[in-house]
Amino acid sequence: MNIGFWNLNNKDLIAEVKGLAFEKSLDLIVLAENFRHPINSKDLSDPNFQYVRLKLNSRLKIFSLVSKNTQLRILDESPYYSIIGITQCNTSFLLVVLHLPSKLWATDDDRSIPITAILEALKLHEKNFYNRTIVLGDFNLNPFSKPMIHAGLLNTTNCKKTVSNLKRKVAGTQCSYFYNPMWKFFSKDFDGFGTYYFHGSGAVIFKWNVFDQVILRPEMLKFFDEPSLEVVTTINGIDLVLKNKNIRKSDHFPITFSLIVS
Repeated sequence: MNIGFWNLNNKDLIAEVKGLAFEKSLDLIVLAENFRHPINSKDLSDPNFQYVRLKLNSRLKIFSLVSKNTQLRILDESPYYSIIGITQCNTSFLLVVLHLPSKLWATDDDRSIPITAILEALKLHEKNFYNRTIVLGDFNLNPFSKPMIHAGLLNTTNCKKTVSNLKRKVAGTQCSYFYNPMWKFFSKDFDGFGTYYFHGSGAVIFKWNVFDQVILRPEMLKFFDEPSLEVVTTINGIDLVLKNKNIRKSDHFPITFSLIVS
């Protein structure tokens, strides 16, 4: 199963989204900030794409390829996230898709509130899905941001050996891990690109950020094809990076990855 996420920044990117879906053979596409130039299922590369209607979450759009082997069910929603139960053949897992409040209008403490709500909702659903959970979207946080690594929040790490312990105990409370593979996109091996570029005048500016992320529970790692994880910088033969390393089209790059499920 091939999955993609892209924050479109309300730009007219119908051709680019269609190209992304075709080039990466996507089975599931999650889009953020698609209000001004709305994309419909008929705009995508395969006529079998179906729009997955979200009742409370207008910040995201989901399109899924119709298949008799795949079932999707919306389990929980808020204006900032949706929790979807997915069954692909004989494998079931949870996909949390989110778009947390912008850094322009909210602080990391503000973003911690919907994160806490997600974790509370997951307590109700994860036991029915064997703790197989993926969280995907625009976190408006870097992998090193406090809500990402705080034990009482997402409790992520980039170390597979560490997450194999499943949990860590802090102040008498067992805190479940998420594995975060997105750290690698800060490496020089990836040309210094993240997923979002911002050049401001403040004293502390990272310029390249990795706001668009996918994180996984340890129980989901056996299904995750990590080499497939990609920050996409070219679509339809068009480079999404300008010469000054800024991003053209949207202000975010799309990310794609694959799950090996049967």
